[in-house]
Amino acid sequence: MRLVSLIGPGGVGKSRLAVQVGRALRPHFKDGVWFIDLLPVGEDVTLEQAVASALSIHETAQGTLVDLLSLHLVDKEMLLLFDNCEHIIDSAGLVAMKLLQAAPRLKILATSREPIRIDGERCVSVAPLALPNEKHTHTTQALLAYESVDLFVQRAAAHTPSFVADGRNAAMIAQICRQLDGIPRPLNWWRRVYGRYRLIK
Repeated sequence: MRLVSLIGPGGVGKSRLAVQVGRALRPHFKDGVWFIDLLPVGEDVTLEQAVASALSIHETAQGTLVDLLSLHLVDKEMLLLFDNCEHIIDSAGLVAMKLLQAAPRLKILATSREPIRIDGERCVSVAPLALPNEKHTHTTQALLAYESVDLFVQRAAAHTPSFVADGRNAAMIAQICRQLDGIPRPLNWWRRVYGRYRLIK
């Protein structure tokens, strides 16, 4: 597998997962793992320019930028992380295909809300965290078995070490996690939630 795409809704944690995978795989790539944020790609910045900038490759009068990238990568043993492909899905597929064809030891890990749809792509679904069922009353211990609740408690304890999930706040925690649809949020967002629901004093 030379192209793996992490597919899931916005905010589900695809980028964080890609970075963690990249760090874990770094020892296996002689020429490194390179993170390329594609959010700025649009009218003023092309995908090729974003990749070239990340790799410190400068445009010349000879050949296209894709040609220069292909020449640079041809003998590289490298992993490129293409983050946020969904708004340029066609160009992401075209560039990925050309680079993979030019560089036999290159691999790409992409994050997107939809598949890139080129030959050889392996899609891995990144689903929201498991949620407690609204129709059932859960004990505190049963709630903690859900990924979303476990993350909530971890974030709360990081903010206030004395925080614990118990019978007094369990129902409210479950309600908040359901409202989030199992989507992780940044720590500063959680802090605002704590204040609103007065779960942490």
